[in-house]
Amino acid sequence: MKPLLLLLLLFCAPGFGAAVGTHGMVLMPTSQGPVASHLPLHGSMHAHQLVLKLAVDPADKAQVAALLAQQPLVTLKPEILDLHRLMHGTLSQFRADVVAGHFERGGQTTLPMVAFTVERVLLNAPLEPVENGAFYPIDLGDETLLVHRIGSLPSFDQILLMERNVTESLIYLGDGQPLDDGLQPALEAPVRSLYLETADFTAR
Repeated sequence: MKPLLLLLLLFCAPGFGAAVGTHGMVLMPTSQGPVASHLPLHGSMHAHQLVLKLAVDPADKAQVAALLAQQPLVTLKPEILDLHRLMHGTLSQFRADVVAGHFERGGQTTLPMVAFTVERVLLNAPLEPVENGAFYPIDLGDETLLVHRIGSLPSFDQILLMERNVTESLIYLGDGQPLDDGLQPALEAPVRSLYLETADFTAR
C-alpha cells in the first residue's frame, strides 16, 4: 500500500488524529535523570498535564546533560506524535529537537532529532476548571517534583523540586500564585522552581 494512502486511512480511523501533532515539552534535570513535561494549553488537544521520566540515547546523553546544566530553559520539539499514546504508555520512544530556550519563542535547536525512551509516566491528568494552588507530588526517590495542578484561568504551569519525600496525593501551597524558591513552611523544606509559565494561562 502506498504510504500516502496508508496515512490517509490511519487519519480516518476512529479515534485517530484527535491528539496527533507537535507536542512541545520542557526538559528538566533531576538526580534520577531528565524529566519532560508536556506544555499544556486550555481548550485544545494540548489540554493535558503529562510528565515523563526519560532516558536519552547514549550518543547524546552527555550533551543533553551539559545543556541542562548551562541553560535556564530547555524545551523539546518532538516529531509528530499522538499524545494519547504517550499518556497511555503505548508509545515508548520518540525523537525530538532539543532546543535552548522555548521552541516557539526564539529558542535555538542545539541537538536535532535526539532519541528518547519513556521510562515511566509520572503524571497523567487533564486540565480541569478547579481551584488553583494545589500541587501534585511526584516521588523521585531522594527528591520530589511538585507539579502545579493547572486550574481555572488565570492559572500557571509551575514545576518545583524538593529534596525530601512527601506522602500526600495533593498538596495545597500558597494562595493560588506561583511559588518562589526557598523554604516552604507548609512543607518544612526548601523548594527550587524548575519551570514557570504564566503567559499561556491568562484570563480570556
